[in-house]
Amino acid sequence: MALKTVTSFQWEKILSKVNNPEINRSLNHLRATANEVTANSVKYVKPTEPIPFDYYKGKLKFTSSAVEALEAAYKAKSLPTYHASLPAFTAKKRELTLTVVDNIVNAAKADIVDVTNQLQELDKARISKNTTVGEIFQRFPSMARETERKLKNHEYALDSA
Repeated sequence: MALKTVTSFQWEKILSKVNNPEINRSLNHLRATANEVTANSVKYVKPTEPIPFDYYKGKLKFTSSAVEALEAAYKAKSLPTYHASLPAFTAKKRELTLTVVDNIVNAAKADIVDVTNQLQELDKARISKNTTVGEIFQRFPSMARETERKLKNHEYALDSA
């Protein structure tokens, strides 16, 4: 009964009447807690197992009449039953959130592949102590042409002045 009240509560109606952001945040927190309770009740609430009164009658022979009285009292009482479902809004919101998270994860994986490829290309193009002049000239053809021109015109001493 209580969970039915929680699930059918008109949150939008009360939130539309609130102008204070702090109260709005508190109400949204209360709403989230109510939805969490509803979700947990769907997950964890199971019917109780019946009490084996015949077992206790045989075990407690001197008080079998007391067991019969307890059984009659137990059957006369109705235990509360909890039945609630997750609000459709919350279920849809969770589904959309999971979809967005999956898209973000897939985009991040694609970015990791791209960045890894770029890093490998940068490692190939890195100039180190072991890089030859031929590799530099291949990478920078304008530098190779300028060097050849200077050597051809005997202008190699001009840069050091």
